[in-house]
Amino acid sequence: RDRLHQLVTNLIENGIRYTPAGGRITVDVHRIGTTLTRLKVVDDGIGSPAEVASGGMGLVLARLLAKQIGGELRISGPPGTAVAVDLPDRESPL
Repeated sequence: RDRLHQLVTNLIENGIRYTPAGGRITVDVHRIGTTLTRLKVVDDGIGSPAEVASGGMGLVLARLLAKQIGGELRISGPPGTAVAVDLPDRESPL
């Protein structure tokens, strides 16, 4: 539960940090089939490849957290950044 909270917080804070005033950050959570839940955070900020290439810790940490809870994280952009995390269902709520 703590790792999931940290992952969501990290992705939203990353969007806030790299999106200019007046920009948009959206968060979407939906089911994928019967075994996965997808969390997606999209912003129209500066984009992710430069941050990833320069060792930006926000998305590196997010990828590690996703892996620790059995998820898979994908990043796309620019323009902006879209981060999708597919999380497997658990028998007990996260």
